[in-house]
Amino acid sequence: MTEATEDHDIPRKPRVALMGEFSAGKSTLTNLLLGAAPLPVKITATRLPPVWITQGDDGGLREDTNGELHPITAAELDTV
Repeated sequence: MTEATEDHDIPRKPRVALMGEFSAGKSTLTNLLLGAAPLPVKITATRLPPVWITQGDDGGLREDTNGELHPITAAELDTV
């Protein structure tokens, strides 16, 4: 069995991408699905960079434009 074939046999968690126009409710829907509010929701259009949310015990990270990773909490997402 080849390595590529073996990779397809490993069950993976589904990935969901939410895309849409400004103020279409993407952050509101994400917060509703998570049962929490880690993403800011505002009446006016927001400029939130792409966000990758996963479940786990590790803390959150943000990535700078130069690729450096820095720890971040859900409460600090408003500062991004």
